[in-house]
Amino acid sequence: MKVYISYKLSNMNIFRLRHILANVDTILKKLGHKTFIFMRDVQNFQPGNLDPNVIMEHAKLNLRECDAVLALVQSNEKGEGMLLESGFMKGIGKKLIVANAPNSRAVLLNALADHSFDFSDWNEFEDHLKLYLN
Repeated sequence: MKVYISYKLSNMNIFRLRHILANVDTILKKLGHKTFIFMRDVQNFQPGNLDPNVIMEHAKLNLRECDAVLALVQSNEKGEGMLLESGFMKGIGKKLIVANAPNSRAVLLNALADHSFDFSDWNEFEDHLKLYLN
């Protein structure tokens, strides 16, 4: 399965986010899945250098090539891109998985999800994905 990893970028510490995305990527690959991370695969970890229309075209193209989107919810604030990516995937009939980090809230996104879970550490994160994806 190819998984599009969705995340909030605005107002996030880019180095911390990069570390978090690396953990998610490692876990998914360990479970035998391929990943797509927009900031890594399109922007080479240099966000802010693309026009919004170009971002949307790249996102739609890559979302279509994936089997599922994994929305990584890290706070009560959801990123505009995460919400668009999640809605787009549901709209084209693909899977939405929502992973809720501690102290985050995503009531409507969880309701829309094919599978959602809360996790407190990366081991718990991996255990949930292992059960759902395999």
